[in-house]
Amino acid sequence: MSKQNLNPNVRAITHWHTFLSSIGSKSPLEDQMSDLSKKNNLPQDFMNPKQSMSNMQKRMASKSKEEEEEEGQKQKGQKQKGKEGDEVSAAIRRMLMKAKTIQDLFAPSQQQNVKASDMHEWKQTTQRWEQMMGAEADEGMGMGGAGGAPGGKLGGTGPGSGFTVNKEDIEDVFYLLEAKMVKKMSVMELLKDEELYKTIDPSIHLIEELLYQKHNLTGVTLVHAKALIKKYVDKVAEVLKQKVEKAIRKIPNPDIVPKKIFRNLNLKRTIWKNLPNWDEEEKRLFVDKLIYHRAGKKTIPTKIIIVVDQSGSMVDAMVQTVILASIFSGLPNTDIELFAFDTRVVNLTKYVKDPLEALMQTQLGGGTYINQALLHARKGITDPKNTAMVLITDYYEGGSEEDMFNTIITMKEDGVKIISLASMNRRGYVSVNTRFVNRLKHSDIETIHGNFDQLIDQLKKFL
Repeated sequence: MSKQNLNPNVRAITHWHTFLSSIGSKSPLEDQMSDLSKKNNLPQDFMNPKQSMSNMQKRMASKSKEEEEEEGQKQKGQKQKGKEGDEVSAAIRRMLMKAKTIQDLFAPSQQQNVKASDMHEWKQTTQRWEQMMGAEADEGMGMGGAGGAPGGKLGGTGPGSGFTVNKEDIEDVFYLLEAKMVKKMSVMELLKDEELYKTIDPSIHLIEELLYQKHNLTGVTLVHAKALIKKYVDKVAEVLKQKVEKAIRKIPNPDIVPKKIFRNLNLKRTIWKNLPNWDEEEKRLFVDKLIYHRAGKKTIPTKIIIVVDQSGSMVDAMVQTVILASIFSGLPNTDIELFAFDTRVVNLTKYVKDPLEALMQTQLGGGTYINQALLHARKGITDPKNTAMVLITDYYEGGSEEDMFNTIITMKEDGVKIISLASMNRRGYVSVNTRFVNRLKHSDIETIHGNFDQLIDQLKKFL
């Protein structure tokens, strides 16, 4: 049954009711939706935004035996619809199911107060939506499955579709909805519940809220908060660790003694080392020492100093930076120093192998004195040509921008490898001082705009 065969009015009513109810507006189409649901063997209040899909499923599954028998008698008494009518009804039910899922995605964010249980249920709804998008295209909502269009795009054909949605666009919507819900949620309610907090899959928004409130937490709430932060840290660390390992896998170990075979022979150095053995009379060079190429040369900077902005706009960057620092601290011949800053500078170096404890030492928010942090971190530079300075910030300086620029250029001229990163949240949407970034570019310091994949790629080049 193609959606072209569905009554256009039915689709239009469903679309408009879903849209209006999802944004918190009073829908004038409630009566029509009630009739439509009832006629297609669904609860009459199926499209009521106050009733979630999971609640509906529980109600439908808990029908009494008497209700089922009564419904069966009604169906027997009805006139046979025929195959075409059955197909239409099934198509309408599928359309309503998807409309209900969309409603469940948006409606919770319109509530004045969001409970932790609401958040848990919303997470399940996003999973259900992803499953639906990965399945065959639904015929009612004008959207195809994720696998139905090139590049992981969601697209539909026929009347009422006319759009293509990239999977990343959908993720962006989820990202913003979740942020809105976390702001309305009582974190203390979540942390006090011994069982509920275990069901939550923590997001960066929840981690941000926990870090903001960590000084107000004691006892069991602090224990649960740390458990949630650790759960998120471990999840992100697993992904980042795989990327780092992949990046450095092919870098040869400089400490491995090369095999003494011809292809590893360093001919130039062999000749140079044996020049004292030149026989002028016989015009021959007698070789008593062969020099081989090393398996590789050491290109990892002895010291990597990471300076990260901990102001409110850079929370995602803060979390990922701390995790990445802990991973790189495990590399051989690498010394990691980690600093977080706002108007103050916090030396997190002693916590670099423990991302959870490092995050618990941060203080999110406040102003931004970037140059002050750079001057503080610069004290640890003993061998400039063997040091990389990673600066992660939006470059909005609370002090003198000229002093900040001069500090960066001075380190560069001394031989320090400068890695400049901006817009470092999950989606790369942080506002950046583009004028200052362009000024750095004119001084041959490129700034990465994007996610941590690009940072790992930059560090790979140093490897």
